[in-house]
Formats: sequence, structure tokens, C-alpha cells
Amino acid sequence: HEAIRPTSSFREPDAMKSGKITAKSHDAVTIDGHAYALHPNVTFSDSVGGKMKWGDFAVNSSVRFHLSKDGKVDQLVALDSPG
Repeated sequence: HEAIRPTSSFREPDAMKSGKITAKSHDAVTIDGHAYALHPNVTFSDSVGGKMKWGDFAVNSSVRFHLSKDGKVDQLVALDSPG
């Protein structure tokens, strides 16, 4: 019998979650009431891939995010166009 390879090791786009920032601090973000630590190597970008800084994200911003294996946000994408 041939072994069935698990597909969970592939990073698919649907691994990204979306929500709204409800609170933030220098090393953590709360999205839809769930608090997450920011990964030390977290990347911040806008919806077209442009680089952003953590300070560019505001409370009530709509975002997409990815969680690392240890449950920290390692990717944060702003969905709102900058005001």
C-alpha cells in the first residue's frame, strides 16, 4: 500500500484568517476579541504586497493574518486602503 501524504504541511492561502483589529500593543494584537502575540519576524504589508510598519495599523482596521505554529501572528495584511 502506498502511504497517503498529509496535505496539512502545505501553506495554502486559506490558512490566512481575516478579522478586525480590536486592540493593539507594541508586541501583541487583538483581532475580533482574540489576543495574539506578534512573532519576532512578523511581516506587515498592504493588500497589494507593499511594506508597512506596525504603526500603520489602527484599531478597527480590517486585516488578514497568518499564525505561526506556536500561535503567533507572523503575517499581517491591511485590507483597508490607507486613509
